[in-house]
Amino acid sequence: MNKNAVVLVCDEHYLPPTCFFADQILNQNPHRNFDLMIASADSLTLPGDLLLKGAKFSLIENVNKLHELKTNHLPISTYYRLLMPDLLGAKYQRVLYLDSDMFIEGGNLSEIFDIDMLGCSVAAVRDVQQWNRPLKHVYEFKAANLEAAPYFNGGLEMFDTRKFKENNILDKCLDFGLSNPDALLHHDQSLLNIILHKNWCELSPLWNWQYTIMKPFFTITQPILISHFLGDKPWSDPKGACPPRYWNSMKPYILKEFPNWSGYTESPQHQQNTPKKFIRRSLDHLMVLANTKRNLSRFSSYKDTFPTG
Repeated sequence: MNKNAVVLVCDEHYLPPTCFFADQILNQNPHRNFDLMIASADSLTLPGDLLLKGAKFSLIENVNKLHELKTNHLPISTYYRLLMPDLLGAKYQRVLYLDSDMFIEGGNLSEIFDIDMLGCSVAAVRDVQQWNRPLKHVYEFKAANLEAAPYFNGGLEMFDTRKFKENNILDKCLDFGLSNPDALLHHDQSLLNIILHKNWCELSPLWNWQYTIMKPFFTITQPILISHFLGDKPWSDPKGACPPRYWNSMKPYILKEFPNWSGYTESPQHQQNTPKKFIRRSLDHLMVLANTKRNLSRFSSYKDTFPTG
């Protein structure tokens, strides 16, 4: 029996890209040391082929306490990942939460569970806003009267379930969130960063490569493990910003398993395919190249970790 789990959380509308990502994880990790879960507060039916490959569904219950927290541009379901250590902790020592708007680029996902978490409850990757400005004093820390510190992106979070529960992190998040709603700019990401201020384990950016239009070429030059689409998604890309290869990979699966899905919108020509846009993106790449390489150079290996305190 595996002591680790990968969990994806979604609602009914986000089920198609979530199932594609789950299928990709299972296909590319045949000798995995983890179970794969799709969790939702909705009672969802997973594709039969995904179940045959080993995916499991977990129903999230007792979410009413999270519905009291402030919401803004993100759905209430983003808070549900806070429940994963309690939901899965009785069976798994480590739980890796992943956003559904991600894409496996390569590597062996099982290796992340062997990484030294340095005694922390959570391991994650620094948020892209601090890649070029590592000393940036982010909004949430200002709102909580906390000094500037490393701030992580919530798209990939590895939980040590025992430590998370022993430290009462969920209750601390709820208490702070109800008392300080204006600090919840990014929902659970904001809460966890505030509660774990200077007390989380930093992973290599290669595990959660936060793709933006300013950084379109690093997926070619760096051994990225997981791409994470910030802003526009391959299936909903009105600006044509995402490289076509992502939707080209996803499209056959989604059309086969979810032929009536309404989440896909036709995208214009990819921006990088026009000479003017290609030149502009190339200049953007050169502008951030030095800082991005400096950020990556802190990690001699994708298995390196750093304390944040």
